[in-house]
Amino acid sequence: MAFCSECGNKLSDGARFCANCGKKIEPTTYQREIMYEGKIHKCPLCGEVVNSFTAICPTCGYEFRSLNQKSLVRELAQKIEQTSSLNKKIELITNFYVPNTREDIFDFFILAVSNLQDTVYDTDDAWRAKLEQTYHKARIAFGNTEEFTYLEDLYNKTSEKVRKRSLSNSVRKNKNTYIKIALCSIGVIMLVVGVVLLAMSPSIEDSGSGFAGGMSLMFSMGFLISPLFVDTLESNMKSRNPDKSPRTSRSGHAIGKSSDEFWNENFEDVAEYFRELGFKNILLMPEKKTFLNEEGAVKGISIAGNTEFEEEDEYSLNSKVIIRYYTRNC
Repeated sequence: MAFCSECGNKLSDGARFCANCGKKIEPTTYQREIMYEGKIHKCPLCGEVVNSFTAICPTCGYEFRSLNQKSLVRELAQKIEQTSSLNKKIELITNFYVPNTREDIFDFFILAVSNLQDTVYDTDDAWRAKLEQTYHKARIAFGNTEEFTYLEDLYNKTSEKVRKRSLSNSVRKNKNTYIKIALCSIGVIMLVVGVVLLAMSPSIEDSGSGFAGGMSLMFSMGFLISPLFVDTLESNMKSRNPDKSPRTSRSGHAIGKSSDEFWNENFEDVAEYFRELGFKNILLMPEKKTFLNEEGAVKGISIAGNTEFEEEDEYSLNSKVIIRYYTRNC
């Protein structure tokens, strides 16, 4: 369909002049094109236009199946499963662009949630960041629908579960640090109270406040010194409860220790422990030390990507063991 370049009037086929303004039709006369974006889904049986997530045609009852449809989310899951490199897995998750179709958004949402629900893995940070991004995209794509209500509820439950799990892990990993801080805080408070009480004692006859202040100062010294013995006390308790001997079976090799028991241990000792078990794929990853961390102390450990394991859990000796430790030389 041709239109006049001067006034936009519709031109008749074969016309040499515009019937509206009289302009001579030049070879440069243009045609307007209509472009369509996206896809319209129709029932293959009756032609009825159907919405996403429709399982059965509302007009004729035809059951829709999309087993042969290529899924980008399914391809991502397969690539992650086939990749042994942790860095490659994180890269695949981080760089994956979630398509704008509601089906793909829904599928990726379920995939991310399933990877965050139960066991803790080294890829959790990447999944959390991607889930947050997908949640905002789902809000726009789904709008105020039952599907989004379901996804929002799933998102809130998963986020809360991950938050509680992270807090619990932080407390377990740094329990000695928290104990030291608490003891020092009590010591400082008692020190201040003792100084104030002594200052309030006007004379030697007023022995009550002076005695209380002296006792407070004495106890404050004890609390301030006690953090030095926290690590020693824990080491003595571990020595009284020797580790169980790891066992080997057809399915794999038991570690003999839970993941909690490796935290704050010296990373070289932990690496040697795994070498003696027969693990050969051991990776040491240094991380920046803060004033609360000890030099060379283990921050976390993962086996085959799993950062929470029990002493009876079994792994193949070919599994990758990643040991993260604190150091000032980072």
